[in-house]
Amino acid sequence: MTIYELLKVNRKSIEALRDAGIRVGDIRYIDLYMDVMKMTDAGDKKTYAVAVAADRYNVSERLVYDIVKRFDAPLQI
Repeated sequence: MTIYELLKVNRKSIEALRDAGIRVGDIRYIDLYMDVMKMTDAGDKKTYAVAVAADRYNVSERLVYDIVKRFDAPLQI
């Protein structure tokens, strides 16, 4: 399968994501976000959860805060 064929097959889904303001590259952060949410739901402080996730996923704490904010934002439909 080529890139063109994959884009053609998934065109409507990709357009819907784009139109909603979703960055397709954010898919790589789904597990990070789920880990932060599990920790905060379990009663951990947000700053602690962010620090642990940043260390675990080898990203900056600022990026983790940005991801959480972006993922928690309502869709722009």
